[in-house]
Amino acid sequence: MSFIAPKLIEIFLLPSNLIAIFGLIGLAAALFGRRKLSRTCLIGSALLLAICGWSPLGMATLMELENRFPNALSTGP
Repeated sequence: MSFIAPKLIEIFLLPSNLIAIFGLIGLAAALFGRRKLSRTCLIGSALLLAICGWSPLGMATLMELENRFPNALSTGP
């Protein structure tokens, strides 16, 4: 159980998965007739996908994480 729980938590905390879950909630709400919730979730999911996927925001956050620590291969003895 100590191996499975962190993996499941990790799946639900990845930003791309959260956007997909948000979209699935919107689709489920549409099937159950909840128009306002469906519209909000689907538009929010599409906007988040556009912002994270097409804007330089995603690359900027990755660069921040990659540059936080020095590269182990480029440092000499």
